[in-house]
Amino acid sequence: MVTDKEKSIFLGDSKVTLIEILDLISRGYPYESILRAYPDLTYGDIMAAAGMAAKLISEHLVVDDRVRVGVQVRLVVANRRLVNLEKIQEQYPRAYEPWTENEQQQLTSMYQAGESKTTIANSLGRRVGAVDARLERLGLVQGKGLAANE
Repeated sequence: MVTDKEKSIFLGDSKVTLIEILDLISRGYPYESILRAYPDLTYGDIMAAAGMAAKLISEHLVVDDRVRVGVQVRLVVANRRLVNLEKIQEQYPRAYEPWTENEQQQLTSMYQAGESKTTIANSLGRRVGAVDARLERLGLVQGKGLAANE
């Protein structure tokens, strides 16, 4: 299993991650304090961290003219890309939300009644992939959407 640390972006030759530095900056730590805490880093490394974050967001964040500076945007990682959750939830209102017991019962009933996964997803405000994953988790299918009794 790959750990979060193994998937991280490291700064220079250090063991410090981009996320760690951005978190310190976002909490108001002065650059001097960061450099004292991580003596292997330079001002250039901190600037590079901010630059990498800006580049990642500009290339992978889907935004529209309604997003303003200072407005909190809920982001999720989908298919290794940062995406605007509000944008996704315009089409799939329950996307990335925890499944309720009632939703799981509806899913089970609809699936056992032979409804298509697309119909189930639309009814529950979810993506088809989320329906597949939940069916697998509930033991109704085994990977790749195969029925558990097949």
